[in-house]
Amino acid sequence: MLYSYFTTASHVLFVFRWLIAISLFFSGIQHLINYRQFGEDGLLSWRYLKRKQKYVFFRTNVFGYLFDQKGFLTLNVLRILLLPCWLTNPSSFWILLTLTVINYAIYYRTALMVNAADQLNNIALTGLLIDRLVNSSPSFAIIYFFSILLFISYFTSGILKLYEVKWHDGYYLKKILINRNYGSRWISKIIACTPDQIFAISGKVVILWQVTAFLIPFMPLPLFLIYLTIGVIFHIITGIFMGLVNFVWTFLAFMPGLIFLNFHFICSWPV
Repeated sequence: MLYSYFTTASHVLFVFRWLIAISLFFSGIQHLINYRQFGEDGLLSWRYLKRKQKYVFFRTNVFGYLFDQKGFLTLNVLRILLLPCWLTNPSSFWILLTLTVINYAIYYRTALMVNAADQLNNIALTGLLIDRLVNSSPSFAIIYFFSILLFISYFTSGILKLYEVKWHDGYYLKKILINRNYGSRWISKIIACTPDQIFAISGKVVILWQVTAFLIPFMPLPLFLIYLTIGVIFHIITGIFMGLVNFVWTFLAFMPGLIFLNFHFICSWPV
């Protein structure tokens, strides 16, 4: 059973690394496809963006070479090439450190277009890096850390939605999906033809799920599986309809950790 597989820390972290790597791969491919945006005349040209930098340090020639179109594309290629090295050598501190530094550089360069998944990818790599420094073998503590972080993220997001009436009636949910898919006719058509009652119900389900997600470790198995299924479906649909491919893989990477927590909180404590 899949549930029993994720009751071991090494299994959870194995799948976690692979899904984070897939997320980073698709993120890199997306940047390479949209390379024109980072050119001299692109919307995300470094010549334009560096003027907005608060710190003079980032306006130096070094970052000019690193963050121009050629340098930025090179960073993405290097990150993609490092992924198989990391997956086949997860215990290598230097591979993970290099991957983490490059990922932060890419994140900073694309700050205007990042999403929650990009932020979590940085945290995931940093957490794994710290865990590698402290422990020689996979640690259940890092799984607890990632899961608590996820609960805080869900809870704060749910609380903010709870005080917005337009989230309750589904208005914001529909508006976000329409705005994100302005150029996609078939998705826009599906959203437009969907009754408002569906968005109202979906909005309430999302809020309820997010504000109660922290109870997941204490739920009996049947209820836990229902919650997990709703969470997986929500993230897949959000990723597809909002065009955020890495969003799906990053959040799915954190799901096995929830199984780990549920098992050890309900059945036993890790030793």
